[in-house]
Amino acid sequence: MNPSRQPLSENKRRLLERCLSGEVGLQGAQATTIRRRVAGEDAPLSLAQEEVWRRAEARASKAQLYNESITLRRSGPLNEAALGRALTEVVRRHEIWRTTYHVVGGAPVQRIGPPPVTMDLPAVDVSMLAQDQAESLAKDVRSRHATHAFDLEHGPLVRALLIHLPGDEHELVLVMHQSVVDGVSVYQIVPRELIMLYEAFSTGAEPRLPALAIQYADYAAWQRETLRRSALQAQIDYWRRQLDGAPTALPWSGDFSRPPIESHRGAIVPCRFDAALLREVSSFCRSRGATLFTALFAAFAAVLHRYTGQPDIVIGTLAPSGRKRSEVKDLIGYFLNPVALRSRAERATTFVAMIDHAKAIIAGALSNDDIPIEQVVDALKLRPDPSRHPFFQVAITLAPPLADLKAGWTQSFMDADSGGARWDLYLEFSERSDGLMGRVQHNPDLFNSETVDALVGDIQAVLAAAALNPEISMASLPVAGRSRTAVP
Repeated sequence: MNPSRQPLSENKRRLLERCLSGEVGLQGAQATTIRRRVAGEDAPLSLAQEEVWRRAEARASKAQLYNESITLRRSGPLNEAALGRALTEVVRRHEIWRTTYHVVGGAPVQRIGPPPVTMDLPAVDVSMLAQDQAESLAKDVRSRHATHAFDLEHGPLVRALLIHLPGDEHELVLVMHQSVVDGVSVYQIVPRELIMLYEAFSTGAEPRLPALAIQYADYAAWQRETLRRSALQAQIDYWRRQLDGAPTALPWSGDFSRPPIESHRGAIVPCRFDAALLREVSSFCRSRGATLFTALFAAFAAVLHRYTGQPDIVIGTLAPSGRKRSEVKDLIGYFLNPVALRSRAERATTFVAMIDHAKAIIAGALSNDDIPIEQVVDALKLRPDPSRHPFFQVAITLAPPLADLKAGWTQSFMDADSGGARWDLYLEFSERSDGLMGRVQHNPDLFNSETVDALVGDIQAVLAAAALNPEISMASLPVAGRSRTAVP
């Protein structure tokens, strides 16, 4: 944290941490109001959106590491026409889902296309197959749907697929380019609006969604106008202090030799922590004034400290930097920014101390999360290494709370494997009523699935042990997985 500033109060720190998981949206500085831009004009990209666009363009020949997916499952009769109308209306409401990217005068701009008359909703019917066969085929269909590249200049950057399963079960698979969605979009806004619209159209009622006051491109234009050089420089100064001397390579690279150039290949391993463990960890967090994400991060960091034997490591996460403005709370769009969390711990460090340390570094990162990490790399004059991310190779996030879905609807995430991965290993968790659902996206050129399973098992064991004895030292944590130093 910035040593020249007073520490954040406990309430402010908790608010910042809750913002990280999407539980709340900070109001932010409201000195200026976000206003609508002139209709029909091109708009700049937001800072974070531009970095995604640049990375996507530079890695166009790589696996589709920027394809995001969610699946909404309907149990019971489905009105396919009403679902198509609902999806069309969501695209009409949110300009970001009609956006394409162009280069004008050497700079990227976003251009909004006209509202569609109808959205293409192709369907695959496997309802006549046996249940096991149908589920297996549906998984393959979802993954094939997720691996197709997006044309960022011509669009569209969202596509849908309907799968009919046995027993009157149906799946709506949405695949989106990362530059047009974030966690709040896919866990809250999209399912809430889509199901509300579907229920209205399927009964012949008029939908009652309020009009959107602004659009994502309005936010992007506002951000470019209001984030002056002095504000961004202050954040660069923070990250320069925070990351000065930090290790740029995690000395735990998995099972295989690291390729000289990042392949960005990806595979997904699901995991789940049961409701009993979630209750124990949540109770522990309440007693320490911490969030669930703080505990997950601390456990992940503890395991990596043990694996590597290093007291100083860097782990990434996705900060919801743009969601601090109240005007954007109902907007679909990309309001994320990768940030680096530097964890320091010795063998004698207690888990309670790791929690307190995690709270401090998370709060500091969230207070300085507007600046794209690429600009921090430039400011620190780091030499690019084509084989790895410049600050962190592993990352962890906790998804925002899931919207209350109407009866007959459920939602899953990261179950359509795009074949790509942004980092060597990325854990995303989602809190549900029956436990903690997780997905580990890893690069199979570095890790095999057994290593991923061992890592998840160690995180689970650390959380269980710390919930029973928060004063347990890192050296005493039950880490069973085989420690691995970096493979050349």
